[in-house]
Amino acid sequence: MQIEGKTPVFITQEVLALLSTRKEAAERISTKATDEKGAEKIRLKITETNGFIKELMDELQQYGDAVMGDTDRDNNYQNTWREILKVLDTADSGELQQRFAEMEIALATTYRTVLDNEAEWPDTLQKKLEHQAQEIEAGNQAS
Repeated sequence: MQIEGKTPVFITQEVLALLSTRKEAAERISTKATDEKGAEKIRLKITETNGFIKELMDELQQYGDAVMGDTDRDNNYQNTWREILKVLDTADSGELQQRFAEMEIALATTYRTVLDNEAEWPDTLQKKLEHQAQEIEAGNQAS
């Protein structure tokens, strides 16, 4: 994800787009999982994502009219999901769960890219993104 020159509002919207994709992916892949333990693990990501989305939507409310309608969906995370969509109906449960795990790694990497940027983020946004990144990374380590 390109960070340079983007406002906190735009970055927040791009992270929200990633989280919306994460939720959709988790919903669709969890229904294909034949391993109940694996499916439940993915379903937990839906609940987690809903909380993340709420936090960032609350953050966006502070910006009012600065919020724009479009985001850049040409990034590694979104591209990985588009590749999964091509095989969603034909891949076996294990492959889909593995690809979802790859998406989670890409998501954590994207969060770190945002956080490692030299930009000055509002403290509230910085804390929310840091907390979300830690949760995603912890989930990746538990896998």
